Amino acid sequence: MGRRALWVAVAGAGILVAGSLLHRARRAERAGELSQQAARLLHPPFDEAPAFSDIRATEARQLVEEAEEFSVSRDTRRLKVEARAVELLQRGDAPRARRELAGAYTQAPSELGLLQAAIELADGKLAAAESAIDKVLEGAPDPRAFAVASDVARATGQADRALMLAEKGLAVHP
Repeated sequence: MGRRALWVAVAGAGILVAGSLLHRARRAERAGELSQQAARLLHPPFDEAPAFSDIRATEARQLVEEAEEFSVSRDTRRLKVEARAVELLQRGDAPRARRELAGAYTQAPSELGLLQAAIELADGKLAAAESAIDKVLEGAPDPRAFAVASDVARATGQADRALMLAEKGLAVHP
């Protein structure tokens, strides 16, 4: 009788552990799905959102917050910071958007360079905007990067460069 009880206890414990692992896996999977939806909202095709003002940042932030209820990761934290910074930029509060990035990173990740350039431009920090956008253009820029670069060039009085950058952006995405 004692061995049987031991086997029942071991089997029961095994079932509990398996159930717990399955529950954790499902939560992580759901968090991943929500994070992917948020990333799609924050990085839409250029046709859908050519400017930062067109990005559905509030909806993305809400999805990330829901994802964090299931599982917090480096990716969810980055998406949340990005969504908050875009929201602040959309509200015209570039200084708070900059602080949002600076509060999360001593050096913003390269994938946030375009956002950083847009924030600096919106706040009139043209040298910082130019430095940030130049780093983005060194990589594999998308049309939105060329649009921000064109705006930075125009703001610094470089009309010919602004036109050239706008044309490059259109060539990347006709």
